[in-house]
Amino acid sequence: MPISCADTAFSASRDRFEQVCSFLGDQEAASLTHSELEQRLTVDLRELVRQLYQDHLDLRAVREQRLDDVLDAEGSRRASVESGHVRPPDDLRRGRGHPLGVSPAR
Repeated sequence: MPISCADTAFSASRDRFEQVCSFLGDQEAASLTHSELEQRLTVDLRELVRQLYQDHLDLRAVREQRLDDVLDAEGSRRASVESGHVRPPDDLRRGRGHPLGVSPAR
């Protein structure tokens, strides 16, 4: 069966999930108090969710079709893309960024 983009897009998330599962099966996790284990899992699972979110955004960027005519709020045409330019994740969550990096008006 061929591997699709969606199958490989979440490989970093799968690796991170496997690390969490491996940790939970180890003696180190068994030796922690419930409170310590909860604190560790809070951090590890937050990072897993962050990775899932990033993998999803990366997949969306790959699948996204480029629009020829893009206008900003002032009606100025945005015609070029800066290759490899990305916004920090916090900008994406606030809706101010774009993973494909639409360039400023020229």
